[in-house]
Amino acid sequence: MRLLLKVIPDSASAVDAMSAEKSTPLRQRLPKDDEEKAIEYVKTDVRSCGLLVSDLSKSGAFKFAHKSFMEYLFAS
Repeated sequence: MRLLLKVIPDSASAVDAMSAEKSTPLRQRLPKDDEEKAIEYVKTDVRSCGLLVSDLSKSGAFKFAHKSFMEYLFAS
């Protein structure tokens, strides 16, 4: 997750999932002085967009909410 924080593109979360309005990119909204809090923000953002969900079979892991998301990304 720490690596993700370093490489997350500005295009990530540039649109609010609830209102579909443009918002400040996620990277700019993350707290700079609290890495743990930043990680929680990223996890929440990923879950709220509905692509990934917590994988209950593995601690601290995620999985695609539906197999079709993985198939689409692989195909593209």
